[in-house]
Amino acid sequence: MSFEQKVLITGANGFVGGHLRAGLLREGGYQVVAGVRQPMSDDEIRVSEDLTIEQWCESLQGVDTVIHAAARAHVLQENEADPYHLYDKMNIEMTRNLALAASLSGVRRFIFISSIGVNGVKNIRPFSEVDCPSPRGAYAWSKYRAEQTLWEITASAAMEVVIIRPPLVYGPGVKANFHSMLQWVDSRIPLPLLSVVNKRSLLGVENLVDFIEVVIRHPSAANQLFLLADGEDVSTPELLQMLAEGLGRRSVLFHCPQKLLTLSARMLGKGSLATKLCGSLQIDTSKAQRLLGWVPPSSIHDGLMRTAQAFRWSTTERHVVRHRT
Repeated sequence: MSFEQKVLITGANGFVGGHLRAGLLREGGYQVVAGVRQPMSDDEIRVSEDLTIEQWCESLQGVDTVIHAAARAHVLQENEADPYHLYDKMNIEMTRNLALAASLSGVRRFIFISSIGVNGVKNIRPFSEVDCPSPRGAYAWSKYRAEQTLWEITASAAMEVVIIRPPLVYGPGVKANFHSMLQWVDSRIPLPLLSVVNKRSLLGVENLVDFIEVVIRHPSAANQLFLLADGEDVSTPELLQMLAEGLGRRSVLFHCPQKLLTLSARMLGKGSLATKLCGSLQIDTSKAQRLLGWVPPSSIHDGLMRTAQAFRWSTTERHVVRHRT
């Protein structure tokens, strides 16, 4: 059986990479090579920040497109003594070596999953591709510097680069901060967030996968930066209420003045969390529609329902397994 394109996905066993791997295989027309830390099958290769350019080249023979989703992820509570060094090694050095190897190996297009954190952590008007970057913290800075490295490489190479800056990505199987939010709602802990008035852009993983399928092939995506989101912004109370609906729970929110909530969080050393829950972060996605004709196939409501229901199912399954054992 012949394939139209050979695609390498780094971080293929992660949340985004796993959905992308499954999505391309469902779509057909792709030979997918999965980059993971511990390969277990013939269609998987080892991915590590310690690989040299020569070692990357060995894995890139015949690859048409690289989708670089592997990264040291951002976390709300960073416990490492020197997080900048760790982010630099994983998110910058690994990206540089992989991109240089891809260019030397004849890869046509390199798609990089960056972060909206490169633009900043909050805004009063939607971010767009023309805004000046304002990264805060080790993770966002490493993503920004990785972007700059890619632009430098592509300036003197035939390889095309596409950079995508998503906000918080959610979907079935989501981990980290969004998973914690699902746990809060599912536990029915009363949350003092009913008075929060904000708007935040989110991105369903189904929509992200659909967009990547477009930019793999679309000629106008070459050497472009895209800010991506669902196109339907929600407040924190609206988000929690939709998650509660998907979980079959009653939303337990109560009023607390937003200024008092923010001040209290900062006094407790939770200023970053307060910004995420109370601040606004909106994204203008019009470039993707204008240049590529892309429209998100899934609404935010439907995406959140699937996310919550998958969490509920997995929680029930774990409970059944524990009960049986």
